Amino acid sequence: MGICLSAPESDLDCEGIIKIDDIRRDFTHFHLLGDGGSSNVFSVVRRSDKQEFALKKMSKRNEMTKSLFSAEANILQNLSHPHIIGYESTYMDEKNYYIVTQLCKGGDLLAHIKKKYGGALKSKFTEAFVASLIVQIIEAVGYCHSQNIVHRDIKPENFVFMEHHNTERIVLIDFGIAKRVVPGKSYSDLVGTPYYIAPEYLTKTERTTEELKASDVWSIGIVTYVLGTGRPPFHGNTNEEVFRKVISKPLKFPRKAKLSYAGKYFLKKILKKNAHERPTAEELKSSPWLLGDAADEDLDVVDGLKSFDLKNKMRRVIKRVVKDNIQGAHEDLSAMFSNIDKNGDGLLDQDELTHFLLSQGYGKHNAPSKAAEIMEKLDVDKDGELNIEEFEAAWVDFQLSEDEKIVASLFDCFDENGDGRIDASELKNIIGDDAADMQKIFKLFDDDGNGEVSYDEFAKALQEIGFINNNKDDAGIKGLFSLEMDDVQLDFDEGDEEKNAEQIEITDEIESNILKAQNAGIDDM
Repeated sequence: MGICLSAPESDLDCEGIIKIDDIRRDFTHFHLLGDGGSSNVFSVVRRSDKQEFALKKMSKRNEMTKSLFSAEANILQNLSHPHIIGYESTYMDEKNYYIVTQLCKGGDLLAHIKKKYGGALKSKFTEAFVASLIVQIIEAVGYCHSQNIVHRDIKPENFVFMEHHNTERIVLIDFGIAKRVVPGKSYSDLVGTPYYIAPEYLTKTERTTEELKASDVWSIGIVTYVLGTGRPPFHGNTNEEVFRKVISKPLKFPRKAKLSYAGKYFLKKILKKNAHERPTAEELKSSPWLLGDAADEDLDVVDGLKSFDLKNKMRRVIKRVVKDNIQGAHEDLSAMFSNIDKNGDGLLDQDELTHFLLSQGYGKHNAPSKAAEIMEKLDVDKDGELNIEEFEAAWVDFQLSEDEKIVASLFDCFDENGDGRIDASELKNIIGDDAADMQKIFKLFDDDGNGEVSYDEFAKALQEIGFINNNKDDAGIKGLFSLEMDDVQLDFDEGDEEKNAEQIEITDEIESNILKAQNAGIDDM
């Protein structure tokens, strides 16, 4: 799920919440499907009728959970569409809120495509099939927009197949940052996922209802581009790189892209930097590419999709390990904030940060400069003070990019036996079912080919995906996620660039918005 900078305004106004002392009285066979930070999603079996469902657990420890739960449940209760996840019920107990929905067993778009089309059989993954998926995506998003609901996190992970062996039906899931909007009103909350975020989120501080709907349409275009070419149109190893390219880079297509003229024309219509020039979801339904003009030829992009998906999984795994094994080993962030906040005013100034760093072992000569650096990094509104939201949203990312002790701790989390190497079995223990895929990434840094990764190799991997900065000479290091595949080389057709030179000049205001987006905690690329 993408991260939300501000909580929805709604309270617990959803209907039919069942109060229960233990959710396991009604459900059994809990199997973790996904970890979203303050929430987890499980597959479960209802005891009364043995039906399977998906259950989202949202911890009450996070003060924003109440409004997030209420908003998501209220939206799901009022949506009914064949391509949108079906709502079942809501529960609450002393510690958590729960949302129960349909269980989709077929996997998300990229996982399903990798499994079906990336195996030994090498089934054809055609442009016509991609168009059939986009039709369903547009149907789902268009229905939401007709109800004045914007999803705000359209990406392949949020579209799943209902069944393992059925590619005819996908549904839209995860309405955790969706919003009910009012025509004529503007909204300032910053949400999304970097590769799929629309330019207006980065160039404007407020967006109208119409622009929010247009942002969903932009994200549909990015999903289409990824499925059609095997990679995103605006890529980068860090969020900042991605944000800058979303704003300023013209739309181009890889030289070897096999998309038809109709497919490229469809994308050029959607991926307009100006939100007001994009067609609505309803208008997209009449696009020739969706009505039969898509070619029935193999796009030859599955290896590229696998590479792209591996990068995203690597980032999510590292975030999860940091959260579970490092952040959890320290004081709760809110408690840490309170300890630093010596005057108890709910804000941290530079002097308080300096005293905190001194207590953590920084010397008197560098604690003030380090405090100033932290303030510059985390102070989103530039008022010289940090509130709890600014502190919590960016603290882990700051540690990852600046503190080598965190990298060492992270390495230790993977290196379970403490021998200074990460082997295949340790990788599997941390990553689980994704170990085989993750191993392909680590192998790029396994210089001696022995199936193990040293600390230096591990640090280089983190550098390549933008988690740490490293000034050491890294010339000759292979690109982490190219996987040396010809069809994902970053070469472009210059003609396409000339015909699509639309871009936005990056002003001081936009620079401020980019920094705000970086510090808002938007991730899960």
